Amino acid sequence: MPACTECHKAKVKCDKGPDDVPCSRCVRLKRTCEAHQSKQGKGRKKRSIPIVTDDNFAMNKSMFCPVTSTERQTTLEREASAASVFLIKGHFGLRWLLRTLIAMSIRRRSFILLSRAATLAVKCNISMDMIMCGEEKSLSDNSETKNMCDSVMSKMSFLESVFLTPAKSQVVHGDR
Repeated sequence: MPACTECHKAKVKCDKGPDDVPCSRCVRLKRTCEAHQSKQGKGRKKRSIPIVTDDNFAMNKSMFCPVTSTERQTTLEREASAASVFLIKGHFGLRWLLRTLIAMSIRRRSFILLSRAATLAVKCNISMDMIMCGEEKSLSDNSETKNMCDSVMSKMSFLESVFLTPAKSQVVHGDR
């Protein structure tokens, strides 16, 4: 027999009988003895939907207009255009992000990820020299070329093992 509401609230055993006789606790405390109705499994109350009037429908109509395919942009294009507005092309954080995306794409053997990094670089007007070296120089002198290559190798040397190790034998943390 289920407990009455008062005994259920107090979390004590109820001795209510089957013939609507109040339990001894409710008699002693002079309370009404009613059977407890469980709310488990009933679900949540549904919220009422606000009534749409002509005034607020006219204001909100523009929110529900269908978007044509020419107006759609991919998430990457939106992020890239936002990044190009707020970040200058020499910004270290942007260069770090691009280097990280390139390294991750090589490690995962993913052309899709590499194309996303390239798209971001193109949208932000950042050259490969700027990504890898952090500087953009014309390579007219051989000594400059050697210094620039040394600079690239020191910054991107961690990729050497990635290139030389097959994808199946690499351990990648944080993937998948």
